[in-house]
Parts: sequence; structure tokens; C-alpha cells
Amino acid sequence: MMRAKRRKLRKRIHLVILLLLVPFLIIWGIASWIGPTISERLSYQARILVTAVVNQTISEELDRMGVTYHQMIRLTRDGTGRITSLQADTVLINKIKSAVTQRTGERLQELSSQPLSIPLGSLTGLKILSGRGPMIHFRLAPEGVAMTNLYHEFTQAGVNQTLHRVYLQIDLEVSAIIPGFSMKTQVTTNMELGQTVIVGEVPEYFGSIGIGAVAGT
Repeated sequence: MMRAKRRKLRKRIHLVILLLLVPFLIIWGIASWIGPTISERLSYQARILVTAVVNQTISEELDRMGVTYHQMIRLTRDGTGRITSLQADTVLINKIKSAVTQRTGERLQELSSQPLSIPLGSLTGLKILSGRGPMIHFRLAPEGVAMTNLYHEFTQAGVNQTLHRVYLQIDLEVSAIIPGFSMKTQVTTNMELGQTVIVGEVPEYFGSIGIGAVAGT
């Protein structure tokens, strides 16, 4: 009798463990299946939101400062009017970088306190469910300080003409967080600060322009 009762007790314990384990395995399997998709969708959503905020911030700061190309870059000409060198106003460049970095950080902090949401169907990666289902709330959290850098490039603009552009690049990292998931994504955005057309040969002296390596020719 005692052995029979023990066998029944063991069977009941095994049944309880099985009943508890099966739902766990199902949930774990679903999470493993859609986890990468959720991370990818959250990363995509985060990049869109942050890029829009950063670009708007840069535009607002440039408008506020009233910066133009010829304020940032000084062109030196010879007696014939040919441009012989380009030199950046490093003081102004540093002011632009400082202002944009500070304001970007403030805007990202504001964004992190706002309620953000995305349809559940959009997180599955299935086109038929995209934009459908209840809204899943998430938040963004900036990681560290935004890094700003200026660079320039030369491109052909026509016969005997070269277009010189100056860009501001911002690199930053943010976390997108929803219940059960947290992932980091790198965001890089570039915005043109100004441009001019150089007629004739490109000046040989631009190595110390002070705003990064030449991006193209």
C-alpha cells in the first residue's frame, strides 16, 4: 500500500512539474523565435526617432547661430583670384560642436521621458500583422554623450568646377526598452553645414583645414 501511494505521489509530482514546465517551454520558444525580430524592429524604430530629433536639433542650432559656409571656411586667393588654400575657423567650429552636442543631449533626455509606442504586430516582422494589434509602450535611454565631428569632401560639379561641402556628423548610442527586452543601437547621422563651388583647380593646401579627413574627391 505504501509503495503504491508513493508511486501515485511521484506521478502527481511529475505531472505538476510537466504542467509547469510546458508553458515555460512554450513561452521560451516563442521568445527565442521573435526575440531577434523584436530587437531588430526596436533598433529600427529607435534609429528613426533619434535621427529625426538630432537632425531637427542641428537645424535649429545652425539657424540660431546663423552660421554660413564662408564663416566656417576662409578661402585664400592669389593675385589672379585663384583659390590657393582653405582654412577652417576652429573657434567657430568648436562652438558649433559644443552647442549641438549640448542641445542634442538635452533633446534626447526629453525624448526618454516621453511615452513611445509601436503596434505589437509590427514587432513580429510579419507583413500581414504590421501596424496591427495593441500598442506596446517602450522608452529610449541615451547611453553616454553624443560625439560630434566635422568633415569635408570635394566632388566634381562640372567642367573645371569642384563642389566643396562641409558636414557635421553625430554618433551616439541609445537603448530601447520594453518589458522583457532591452537592446542598444548605434545611431549615426550626417547633415550638410554649407557648400561652395570652386572654379579652377582644387587648392593643394587643405590638409590643415581642421575639420577631419577628406571624405571624397
